[in-house]
Amino acid sequence: FFLSGFIYNYHGNYTVVPIPDLTLVYYDHSYQMNRMRKKKENELFEKLNSEDDISEDASNELYHYYGFASNCIISLFTSIESFINHLIPDEKTFQKVLKNKTEIYTKSQIQESLNFNEKVKIVIPYFFDGKNFFKKANPTNELINNLKQLRDDIIHTKSESNFELQELLLRRVLNFKYDKTLEAVAKFMNFYKNDYVQECNCGNDY
Repeated sequence: FFLSGFIYNYHGNYTVVPIPDLTLVYYDHSYQMNRMRKKKENELFEKLNSEDDISEDASNELYHYYGFASNCIISLFTSIESFINHLIPDEKTFQKVLKNKTEIYTKSQIQESLNFNEKVKIVIPYFFDGKNFFKKANPTNELINNLKQLRDDIIHTKSESNFELQELLLRRVLNFKYDKTLEAVAKFMNFYKNDYVQECNCGNDY
């Protein structure tokens, strides 16, 4: 097989840096962040449940928990976006037929101009002979839709003086179905590329 890479000057030493599959990098990072999130969640609520007053130590645990949780969510959705863009053929164009005109998009224009829903529901099926993961509503699709919505709300965090929006966001982060959503994203990817994401034989990690 071929391995892409580039020459990099690291403190005067020239070496070859291989280019990884960034989709899998993002997915693996999300998985690792989820492991840390679970650990921090246990530590957080142990402190919150054992103290009458919120200590600085408990506050620090909350900062760490939210950091791992939001990082997990953002990286997981980024893995989907990376995967979708990778599926778009380099040399082919996409035709978007409108009422009074037909728009033609190159790969670069698709990536930059079309939104997520257009890509997964129209563009990808266009290049895959109508094969559409989102063709029918099901729990897996709903998990991915919820992932996108929560990721968007984290990226564009809103604020109010009474902290209602912040409370709502934190509740959603706490209640988010992390494990099931990781599985849903893997299922989506494997729908278009067989065995792209596999559970390792150790039984612990992807």
